[in-house]
Amino acid sequence: MIGTNSFRHGFSLMEMLIVVAIMGVIALAAVPVAEISYVKSLENDLENSIELLRDAISQYKVDCITQLARNRFSIRNIPQHNLFPRNLKDLLTPTPVVITDLEGNYVTTYTPDASYLKSIPNDPFVGAPVWAMHCASNGKVATFPEQTIESLNGTGVYDISVAVSPNYDRKGFYKSLGGTNYIDW
Repeated sequence: MIGTNSFRHGFSLMEMLIVVAIMGVIALAAVPVAEISYVKSLENDLENSIELLRDAISQYKVDCITQLARNRFSIRNIPQHNLFPRNLKDLLTPTPVVITDLEGNYVTTYTPDASYLKSIPNDPFVGAPVWAMHCASNGKVATFPEQTIESLNGTGVYDISVAVSPNYDRKGFYKSLGGTNYIDW
């Protein structure tokens, strides 16, 4: 229509192809950014879960020492592993715990006034409350909820970390975006 005064309406096929190509390039660039943001949010959730558990374990020990001091018991004669929860489940319900001295003699029974957690938080990469419990008395590691510290002939959970268990899929997430292993957190 050369030489006529008619106006063109719409886009040509070439213009549409250029626009689609540009949108494709932008979408390809956005995918890695979205993946990094997703993993970063999971890492933040993991940090918060670990901190929540460690704070509850620490508060349990502080409360145990406080009760012993209130009842005028010296903690010098009590092994440190007796001051920690026996299992992560002990943080959920006030469970009486027998405390013994270095020779194994009964000292007192510690019963928490309230629970320390409403529930055991999930490892966000697994989607379940799966944690490695570090035993205070012998240094061995049990996987919660599959094992107990007692099954390893130990006493007291002094720390937790990320569990690497064949029963739970971590979906390939073993190293953080910063390059550290999650089990070292």
